[in-house]
Amino acid sequence: MHIKKSHAALIAASLALTSSPALAEDARITCTGTVSFVLNGGVPSSAFANASVGESVTLTFDAEIARQLPFGDYLHLINSPSSSIAIGGASDGFTYSLLNTFRIRDNFGPFGDVVALEGRLASDASVIFQLSLSDPSGLALDSEDVTDFYGTSFNLDDYQPSFYLLGATGSVQIDLTSVEIDAAPGGPVGTPYCTAAPNSTGSIGTTSAFGLQAPGENDLTLTASGLPTQSFGFFIVSSEQGFVAGAGGSEGNLCLGGAIGRFVGEDQVMQTDFGGEIALPVDLTNVPSPTGSVSVQAGQTLNFQLWVRDTNAAGATSNFTRGLSVTFQ
Repeated sequence: MHIKKSHAALIAASLALTSSPALAEDARITCTGTVSFVLNGGVPSSAFANASVGESVTLTFDAEIARQLPFGDYLHLINSPSSSIAIGGASDGFTYSLLNTFRIRDNFGPFGDVVALEGRLASDASVIFQLSLSDPSGLALDSEDVTDFYGTSFNLDDYQPSFYLLGATGSVQIDLTSVEIDAAPGGPVGTPYCTAAPNSTGSIGTTSAFGLQAPGENDLTLTASGLPTQSFGFFIVSSEQGFVAGAGGSEGNLCLGGAIGRFVGEDQVMQTDFGGEIALPVDLTNVPSPTGSVSVQAGQTLNFQLWVRDTNAAGATSNFTRGLSVTFQ
């Protein structure tokens, strides 16, 4: 049964500024539809340059509980590597971006109930696709927890649906026929190792992973938890383990050895949310190393850790989470 959240409960959740570690990539959403209109040539710079009226559309994406916002709201990031869209015989992926987001809002002010997705195409990141289900009456939803909707096929008659691709000069409009939510494939993977030092919250930061261990599936999301809120950090990776106390002048322990790669590309250096977490969908075909990006192979073991900014009595410092070792199959 879905539980209506009171405003008092949401405010209390915000003031606590804590959350239990959320499993990344909690839900898989599948949407189908049909192209109903192509305006001004559509989106010619993308994989769907030849999209035409009547073609079938399938959109599949994996949503993570990754960002806890004020008042208890969650902004779900999209695991870009495992998400895709197909129109007719053409298909495309999602470019990696923190702007690829999914939300479920119950009684969102004058907008009522809203289910909304926004993302960017891999073939042309300037092409935005937006999908929304809105119910101004606020009667369609009674929860904002995506796990409450596992096994749900939305009754589109209860909503005002909208789905389109928007390019620089044109667009492709799609009539939705179904929207379904279920648990994402995969599960927790990896083995924690190494001793971490407490950070300014008094807690020890941890790193966990969720997804599939087959590199070909390209489906792995890292989550760091137990961190100070609103602090910048980034994940690091190596095929070797190690131990260096106070590495880089920090108050933490570096648990990696050998050649260490840093996830510092576009949108990969992130700020912890109001629950003290950071999540990163990992593109297993593009893992950083000191000599350039590499593709993960079956049988390979990688070790991950998060390096995060922190403070102590003397001022600014940094810290590390525990390490996490993942063997791919």
